[in-house]
Amino acid sequence: MMAELRSLVVLWLTGCGWMDAPGTPTRGAWKAGVGHWPANSASAVQGSLDQGYAAIEVDLFLTSDRVPVLSDSPALDPDRCRHLDGTAIDEPLFLVQLSWADLAANYRCGGQADPDHPDALVVDEALLDLATFIEILEQDPALEVHLDARSEPGFSHDPEVYAAEILERWWASGVPNPLRVSTNHPATLIALEERSETADRLVDTVLIWPRTAAGIEPASVGWLHELGATTGITDPLAAALDAGADGLRLSAALADRGTVLDARDQGLLVEIEGIERSAEADAFDRWPIDTSFLSAPEPAP
Repeated sequence: MMAELRSLVVLWLTGCGWMDAPGTPTRGAWKAGVGHWPANSASAVQGSLDQGYAAIEVDLFLTSDRVPVLSDSPALDPDRCRHLDGTAIDEPLFLVQLSWADLAANYRCGGQADPDHPDALVVDEALLDLATFIEILEQDPALEVHLDARSEPGFSHDPEVYAAEILERWWASGVPNPLRVSTNHPATLIALEERSETADRLVDTVLIWPRTAAGIEPASVGWLHELGATTGITDPLAAALDAGADGLRLSAALADRGTVLDARDQGLLVEIEGIERSAEADAFDRWPIDTSFLSAPEPAP
């Protein structure tokens, strides 16, 4: 959408010698700060605002009645979630099969320690819906918001449904926060682009690559081949351009400077997610990227 115009501007400025690389990237709280609080939780969102972070990234799935809910998994994970009375969930319960009323009234997550982030606060609470997330945002209208429209074929709604429910609800809220929407599937990205164009409300869209599955080593070549066969993406830069994305987000574990430079040459925004340490973020600051997402970003000075 905006990528072609941005590309022309970048190329012109670079040719004039006025722009060699963007400035220091914006640092944001990945999954609302999963290293400090339970991922995508109300405690995480409020904590991020209290710490004064410049940006926040949260993941969204839809319930059976199409309510966007903050979650990085299409299902309630038995290792992270419980019934309201504290009893265990025997098997994953997919959000697409649960209504928002049922989910909010009968389940809680975050009450178990996260082995990947042992220092994170343990808080047992209901999942957060997009409407309540937006209400919390009213405390900081300048906070840059990144909504990740998570899409898992077979376990989530169609791309057009995602685009309609997320964008229309955001627009109807009237919040002034800067917005960027990302997704891990080109079809969903195209639907987001088309929805924003139809509504004549330009929204920057970002394709994420790769999206790691739980328990799988992201550096596995075999896994990458399997993921490429499943999603149809073998060249993330080409996929982002083909889908009309305005940006590309790469995993910190697999990001390489060459891909970043190529994406910048094409006029794309570039983001890095899954940064675990401040020293690693400092290293990425020397790359021409726009945003870096940390699991436990340092509090704002």
